Amino acid sequence: MNLILNRSIRIWFLTLLMALTNSPGIFAEKGTDLPLTLVLAELSPAEGKRADVLKWLAGVLPETRAYDGCKSLSVYQEMDSNKIILVEHWETKEKFIAYRDWRVETGSLAALAEILDSDPIFRFSLDTKI
Repeated sequence: MNLILNRSIRIWFLTLLMALTNSPGIFAEKGTDLPLTLVLAELSPAEGKRADVLKWLAGVLPETRAYDGCKSLSVYQEMDSNKIILVEHWETKEKFIAYRDWRVETGSLAALAEILDSDPIFRFSLDTKI
């Protein structure tokens, strides 16, 4: 229970930190009030496969960052676990889903799945502007 709570707190804190830093690209276009979709992706590398997951990410993320709707993407390694967290800003959830579907069609996600110990977890959020 403590481990689940600690992970939730870390993800919440990371989300709060991103919002408070006023990172460029928080809004879909300068001068509009359309919030971007925050996507938190949690990857759990299989035992001894963390370096392979990071290598896979290094190979595919340039295409991800150039994909229609992706505004920013950062990769983090959790300090107390083997998990890798992707913090992404997309114009809309639908554009992220289109991107994810494209990765499935190309077989790219199948290659990633072989080096993970569980399916990726995706969380979607919108800025509340509070």
